[in-house]
Amino acid sequence: MISSRMILVLASIASFTMGGCAPEDGGKKVKSVSFYVNNETEMSIQNVFVSPSGDDDWGSDKLILPTLGSGSIYIGEIDCDQRLDFRIDFFPTTVGEHKKYNFNNNCSNSSLTWTIISISQSTFSFN
Repeated sequence: MISSRMILVLASIASFTMGGCAPEDGGKKVKSVSFYVNNETEMSIQNVFVSPSGDDDWGSDKLILPTLGSGSIYIGEIDCDQRLDFRIDFFPTTVGEHKKYNFNNNCSNSSLTWTIISISQSTFSFN
């Protein structure tokens, strides 16, 4: 017969090894930061893309509006502690696009803002 002390020890070990693991993510913790785009240009932004660096596919458009004029918008949560590529398409698309490659998205901050200054210039800031 198993003693109550042995049950307590086994429960402690199980709790220690399983602690913090969410079943919905298979026990893999993925950290993220809130991602914002700030448009300081006089042009509208039509699309916003974020993908892992080196990936050939940009994935789906992250902008929830048809276009973004001047101002800032919350895009969503993006994974951190990895290198990412960012792209925006201006409206109309004949105006062009702006890209930033191989940006290291750090987990030490809660949000990342990509400020588009012109068709060829942008900056990132952490908050």
